Amino acid sequence: MKQTMWTPLQAAECKVLGVDERAGHICSVKISHPQLKRPLWFTESQAGNFYWRSTGRESDAYAAAYIVKGELDGLTGAPRAYPELAGA
Repeated sequence: MKQTMWTPLQAAECKVLGVDERAGHICSVKISHPQLKRPLWFTESQAGNFYWRSTGRESDAYAAAYIVKGELDGLTGAPRAYPELAGA
C-alpha cells in the first residue's frame, strides 16, 4: 500500500466551482486553489473534511493528495452537478 503525501489547502483560499449533491447530501465539491494546476473534484471524508487523492502510476512510491483545512464557503451558491438529483 502506498503512503499518501498530504498537501493541506486553506479553505479561505479555495473557490467552490461546483457541488455534487445527492438526496440533500453533498458528496463532492469542485475546487480551484492557487496551488492547483486545474480545478479538482474533492470527496467528503467520514470526518467531514474534503480531500483529493491520486495513486499515480504503479511505479510511484507515494500517492499525491490534497486536503482542505477549515470550513468551505460558497457551498450554498455553487452550481449543482446534478440539480435533478438534489431533492431526490
